Amino acid sequence: MIFLQLAYSIATLISAYSVIFQWYPKFGVWLGFFMQVAWIHYWCITGQLGIILLDLGLLLIYILRLIRYLKGRYAK
Repeated sequence: MIFLQLAYSIATLISAYSVIFQWYPKFGVWLGFFMQVAWIHYWCITGQLGIILLDLGLLLIYILRLIRYLKGRYAK
C-alpha cells in the first residue's frame, strides 16, 4: 500500500504544481480531478474516512475549474 500512496502523492503533487505555476494547467486540472477521485476511492476501500471531506472539497474545486475550461472551449 505504501507504493500506491507514494504514486498517488507524486501524481497529486504534479497536478498541483502544474496548476499553481501554470505549467500545462489544463493537464494539471484533469490530473488533479482523477487523482482526487482515486484518493476518495482509496480512503473508502481502506476505511479511512476522516480525510474524505478534504478530498471532496478539492474535487469540487477541480470540477469547477473543468467546467470553466469546457465552457470556454465550447463557447467559440
